[in-house]
Amino acid sequence: MKHATRSVSIIYHLTEEQSLAIHRAGVLLVKDESNINIYDMQFPQDIAEHIVNYFNRNANDGIFICSGQKNPECVEFDNLLLQENTKLYIFFKIVCERDTEVIISAKTDFVTRTWINSRFVISHPTPLITKLNAGENLFIIELTRPNVGAYVHYRVNTLANECEKQPLSYMSSNLQKLTGRFWWMNKWYDKNTVYAKEKIEYILLPLDEVNVDITQKLEARIYLYDPPILLDSFDNYFYQTHIIDLSKYDYAISESPNHLIFQITCQTKDGKISMIERKFFLYPVIDDPSYWVNTAQRLMDSGELSPAEYNCLGFYIQAIVQPDYGLLEGQDLSISMLADAIKAVESGKYMQELYMPGHKYLYIHSSLDDRYIRAGIHLPSEYSREKKYPLLLLMMTGSWLNFEQSSVMNNYHKEAVISVDISGRGVTLGSYVGETSSLEIISEVKKFFPIDEERIYMIGYSSGGFASFALAQAMPGEFAGICSAGGNLYLPNLENLYHTKVINIISKDDSAYHKNAFQTLSKLCDYTELIGDKTVHSDLEKLYLNEAVIEQLLSARLERYPNQVFFRTERNRHLKAYWLRLHAIESDKTYAEIKAEIVDNHIQIICENLAGFTVEIPPHIDRSHFKITINNEKTFEFHHFAGNEIHFVKDACGYSQSEIPVQCEHTYKGNGLLDVYLDPLRILCGDGNNEHLLKTASVFSEPTTNGFDAQVHVKYPIITLDNINNAVLCEHSLVVIDCNIEDDILSKIRENCAVSTDKDGYVFDEARYNGSYCVMQIVQNPWNSKYHILYINTNDSKLLSKNLFTRRMILPAYVNGRHPYLNQDILIFNEKGYSVY
Repeated sequence: MKHATRSVSIIYHLTEEQSLAIHRAGVLLVKDESNINIYDMQFPQDIAEHIVNYFNRNANDGIFICSGQKNPECVEFDNLLLQENTKLYIFFKIVCERDTEVIISAKTDFVTRTWINSRFVISHPTPLITKLNAGENLFIIELTRPNVGAYVHYRVNTLANECEKQPLSYMSSNLQKLTGRFWWMNKWYDKNTVYAKEKIEYILLPLDEVNVDITQKLEARIYLYDPPILLDSFDNYFYQTHIIDLSKYDYAISESPNHLIFQITCQTKDGKISMIERKFFLYPVIDDPSYWVNTAQRLMDSGELSPAEYNCLGFYIQAIVQPDYGLLEGQDLSISMLADAIKAVESGKYMQELYMPGHKYLYIHSSLDDRYIRAGIHLPSEYSREKKYPLLLLMMTGSWLNFEQSSVMNNYHKEAVISVDISGRGVTLGSYVGETSSLEIISEVKKFFPIDEERIYMIGYSSGGFASFALAQAMPGEFAGICSAGGNLYLPNLENLYHTKVINIISKDDSAYHKNAFQTLSKLCDYTELIGDKTVHSDLEKLYLNEAVIEQLLSARLERYPNQVFFRTERNRHLKAYWLRLHAIESDKTYAEIKAEIVDNHIQIICENLAGFTVEIPPHIDRSHFKITINNEKTFEFHHFAGNEIHFVKDACGYSQSEIPVQCEHTYKGNGLLDVYLDPLRILCGDGNNEHLLKTASVFSEPTTNGFDAQVHVKYPIITLDNINNAVLCEHSLVVIDCNIEDDILSKIRENCAVSTDKDGYVFDEARYNGSYCVMQIVQNPWNSKYHILYINTNDSKLLSKNLFTRRMILPAYVNGRHPYLNQDILIFNEKGYSVY
């Protein structure tokens, strides 16, 4: 089998003071039948000779020369054909005028090793600080078993450049401190469970060879976890093989799930201490985890726990009994953490620690899918429950267990701020599940911690950057400012950001770079654009958490009652902007827009495609006498107005004042079939014995995205007609998969449907169709009009596996606008193809 790489690039800096110049880059492909061995630091001699011959121009068999250079600073190898069991070696030379300290940034999605001048330096995609010699320096990067679409990005810059006082830099004001770091590598890939008490063989690799003395003696210690007893200590050194014989620590404690803590510390040249830590379980913590699960459940059933304590125990029970959900790695670790949580709850320490400064987790019972989730939270050193704090939302790229960044705020001292990790449940770009999950976490944080509502900010990289733009555009007046790194925004709704502080960290080489849109945005709002010099998308992940950037972001304040408001929307879910609330988009329109300006106590409004709207009177309006003019046609005068709101509804003569707002009949408008993913959701399978219906139920229970990681970290419960109850019907939106089953619940849903379906065919718009079909339509939940039902019915259940939209549910993103099929209200699939309405 042959695969093509997505992209391989090497980017480096050229400066007047310390020049770096690339010399003859190439790629070598070799067949590799051996097992992956990242532990071996020796470079294969036959490969070395092959590359030396290439540079001596004696031979270049099997070497691909770089093709299609986009610019002289970026070497790319595209569309390389890779056989299975292939290793790929990228090599190039960098020429330095003199000895030069550099920082090397690597980003890849598979195992890689790097040698510089035949010396092994790194086996992990993380920034490395090292030295290059005057003259030529040979770089060789080994990519082991590249997968389909694999990529590697390699960036080299002088350390002097990165230490400059500039907004985007690894060294100057980066909160993700780089100095003094080192990395542990072993043959077990950080294996935690060693029941057979094997010998652990490992090496330590310095990630900073400039600020750390790599010849220093490192102190290694082994502790018993609980109680914390020092069992052993010994010396370690960088680049040497070390072995821990765990058989000498022979103990077993049955009262609690104990394990060993292995710590290694090193010292930087300026005296700072850096440490890594690993946990080892020598024995199964307990043969039957039910003891700990039952103990935790009894506490939860006691009625004496706070919501935070209850959710914490529920989270770890879930990690044990539902390991497929991917909350934690390894049942032993889950049991250990549940035991710790039980002790903390029983002793009262849990609630004490929740409000102590530093990093911790807030556990949440999510109504979305009836699962327990957690959010990383950092409280400032001077935290007090008597004071309100700005809230910094760190919009992550991935699940809530990956890319956690809030702990880096421990390095931010300019202002006391509460920071929270917001996962968006995966690479959702802040759309649908991402929006709903983010808002749920924000709401929970506000319940526990004192938040300054005028100072809520979002900052995110990649998917998190997209999410920051998406939420700010959808809900103007909720966020004081956003910072997006490598994100993009929805072009038609640019003006929604009019009063939002926007910091845009971007690279001109990034696919998210949109020059015209960003130039327009710079004229609309308080906009700062920071261009990552000679960077690509992956570099921005390491640069965006920056002290100077956060300080600038926190300088913004939310103005709830600005004199000008601009708002455009295509979704009846997004209808509020500052002091204006739209009632609904007109039924025959695809969007609504409103612009309002206050001039001399006169509110002037221009709007289109609105069924109605409400004006919340800004506090600076003189209520003794003010006017509201709509579309330059009608003016309404008010004297000694005592209320807070004024409603206007559209009729045949334009807009008129009303006592009550227009009732929005179709809140799903604009979201269409996907609207159910903005609510707590349950999947109803009409026939639990039909394999086609069950498979489709699973598809909608676990939707995906088209991001680099397709998984959305939700798993909506699947229920059948046998176990459904009123609480499910009344408190959730539903996806219902049916095949014309005779049932009172299903019959009641069908009564609300625009397309009437039966075993022979369907009727729509007074036209009858007979034949096989699969109809998807969004309808109001008859048990609670607040929620909706995505009703999927077919008279041939095999069609469910042929219909693209029931075979797999891929959630789109707001940034792409309305989906031509999924954002419609009705989608019909039959032998003629697809039809939407």
